[in-house]
Amino acid sequence: MTARQETTSRLLTLGEAPQAALLLELGWSSNAKDLANLTVDDRLQVMAVAVARSVATYLTARANNNANISAQGAAQ
Repeated sequence: MTARQETTSRLLTLGEAPQAALLLELGWSSNAKDLANLTVDDRLQVMAVAVARSVATYLTARANNNANISAQGAAQ
């Protein structure tokens, strides 16, 4: 695997974002194979569903954890 640096002008780092942020890279427009994959509607649908499920799983786990912490605090 090789890494390279690319110049991006319209980007905030996660530490500079005014709200909670998520950086998700699904491909590179400068990579011909990635770009080809990003123009196929079926692939985009699969990626969209995967991202939505991942976010929902994270938020559900976070909500459940917060509920457990609140319940433990009330029991003490």
